[in-house]
Amino acid sequence: MKRKGTLFLILLGAMSSAVAEGPRQFNDEQLTFFESKIRPVRVAHKADQSMLIKALRYRDYLIEAYQKDKPFDRFVREQIAGDLLPAGSPTERAERITATGFLMVGDMEIVEPDQAKLEADHIDTQVSKIGMTFLGMTLGCVRCHDHKFDPLELSDYYGIAGMLRSSPSTHKIPFGVWSLLNSTVLPETSEQLAVRQKLEADHEAKLAEMKAERAKLEAEKKSVAEELALELVQLEQAPKVVADASVSEATPVRGETTALAEVVSHAPAKKEALIKRHDNLAEQIKKLGPAIQQAGFFRSKAPRAFAMHDGGGIQSGFTYGETDHMGYRVVAGKIHIHDLHATMLHLLGIDYKRLTWNHLGRDFRLTDVHGSVVREILA
Repeated sequence: MKRKGTLFLILLGAMSSAVAEGPRQFNDEQLTFFESKIRPVRVAHKADQSMLIKALRYRDYLIEAYQKDKPFDRFVREQIAGDLLPAGSPTERAERITATGFLMVGDMEIVEPDQAKLEADHIDTQVSKIGMTFLGMTLGCVRCHDHKFDPLELSDYYGIAGMLRSSPSTHKIPFGVWSLLNSTVLPETSEQLAVRQKLEADHEAKLAEMKAERAKLEAEKKSVAEELALELVQLEQAPKVVADASVSEATPVRGETTALAEVVSHAPAKKEALIKRHDNLAEQIKKLGPAIQQAGFFRSKAPRAFAMHDGGGIQSGFTYGETDHMGYRVVAGKIHIHDLHATMLHLLGIDYKRLTWNHLGRDFRLTDVHGSVVREILA
């Protein structure tokens, strides 16, 4: 068993009147209903348009499946393990990957600092969806105790949870306590790839233009700052120069002193103009910064969707490490037997650091105090 939807039942009523005109004909009332059931979509709508698009791909999948009268057995399989099913074309492959968004979208506390709790809670949501949609029963309570009446035990719950954990659904981002749902790149046809490459080329040209504009503004700002500094020095020295000039015997014409005083009187206005220009340039540069950062973040136009991606496996045809020419000593990529055990437990969906047993008054784990997952060999 590899992995999945309460969501389908929740959305069927909302979709029924939206499919006549195609997948995009989803009116505001129905979309609001949809967003009320899928929290990440609401959060993404406020924060990140790309997140919203990734989540709504699953919505479109549901509508198209309903519109095309997809056989229910295939509909169920695609949502549970679409990424593991064979596909005859890139379009079909993308559709089946998108279908697994059923397990991805849902309540998620994206600012949960305890990553282990975040992972366990999200898996609990996935298990509950499977139970309520396909088994007609709640499975969330089995997280803590055996069912009182149904033949379900803790071992059943954690057996399913372990299989789901082998396909990670969330990840921690590099800053703060934020976490996000995993997204998967969708396969493209040659025509779709050509269109995307053109979009990316246009995007790169626009990004280069913004960077050039920022460099030009920064150079001008530096020049204005230097001119302003010189003006401030001259303005500070000007009263003394005028005073010296007015009493100097070397001043042959009184009009020259008057002209010098007139120049000094206009200096504050020039200073104000330079300050205003400097501030204006600084404001333009400040606005360009976030725009360039956002454009860099969205460089890739590859289609992505919140979807499951099977993580329980080893890369095929892969060699890790290297020995000497005699095959006797390890010269690269050396791992310990504890590393091997940790990797095997990880592939089974078990956290090797938390699986312990008590012996002689101390908690032991299978890898003792050693071991780490060899992630380079994971598929």
